[in-house]
Amino acid sequence: MRHYMEPIMFLLLALLSIQPTSSSAALTEEPRGNGRFSFLDELEKHPDPWTQETSGEDAHLTGDAEDNLPELSIDLTPFYRDFAQDGIVNIYMGYGYEAYSPGKGAQLYKMLNLLGSKEDLELLFAPLERDQQTVRFRDVRRGIDYQIQIGPERDDYRRAFSKYEVVMYTGHSRYGRGPAFGTFWNYYRMGDRFETIEVDTRNPYFDFEPIVLTERFPLLKILLGGFPFPYQYRGQQTNTSYLPSTSYTKNIPGGNADLATTKFIPGRQILYFHSCKNRKYWRNAIRSVLTDPARKVVFGTSNDSFGGARPDSVLIISIVRQLARTEEIVSDLNATQDCNQCFTSY
Repeated sequence: MRHYMEPIMFLLLALLSIQPTSSSAALTEEPRGNGRFSFLDELEKHPDPWTQETSGEDAHLTGDAEDNLPELSIDLTPFYRDFAQDGIVNIYMGYGYEAYSPGKGAQLYKMLNLLGSKEDLELLFAPLERDQQTVRFRDVRRGIDYQIQIGPERDDYRRAFSKYEVVMYTGHSRYGRGPAFGTFWNYYRMGDRFETIEVDTRNPYFDFEPIVLTERFPLLKILLGGFPFPYQYRGQQTNTSYLPSTSYTKNIPGGNADLATTKFIPGRQILYFHSCKNRKYWRNAIRSVLTDPARKVVFGTSNDSFGGARPDSVLIISIVRQLARTEEIVSDLNATQDCNQCFTSY
């Protein structure tokens, strides 16, 4: 058996080799709101520049008829009833590449405290744990406990769908390839825009994936650390994968490869994707697997977003408040002014 690099070592090597992307990958500044949730601005501190996935780079992709579909109109009361049956609501907050920093737990903790006070909720927060990866509080009036697990790792995110009533993601859409964790290339593949994707052959997340497009790009081999690795070429052929020129690149199945094999809890779930244009990228793929919106509600975006923490905290507080309609939650998400009315449901 080949002893490949541990994921953390690969991430370190990959990050060291990142080269600047094309000029079209512009950087944006933090938007500031002047509306209902502007009091959260003082806590909105993004750790790094945010790489904008510009609309022009995916203009060749087709199938945008879903952009004109109306958002959902779902009664969420049955969701809250199911979530509270055991007295605890479990939430997973997955932060993708560039969205995560070690201080994210503290930031979310402070925002939820402030929102609870502003909304006149009686929330009792447990002290934030040292690793800042878990936020716990109790809705005293309803007698419901909330536990929010924070994570920046791809496989933890995948497993979350089988464990948590609410699964959230903030990060990049990677032009439709899927959420990405740790680097631009650790995809959780869900979508229908890229039948194949480029990855570094040293990436342990995709170590045993079949290699495709071999007629166009014949297989080569390289000896790395005393072990043979198959690859097809160096660097990238598509200008949106952002693989550095030092990459030993192979092509593997893309599309819905990870979502289609993910296990979900059998009951109702709320899913939240805070990334650029994910309704355009992921709606069809998600609904091909999760066919009933009355059991799996999805909140997402129809346009570019900044990736700030305000919408994440507002989504959680909307669930605590038990807002009855999906439209109400969409309205509150857009009131954060993280983007130009980009939040929707599908």
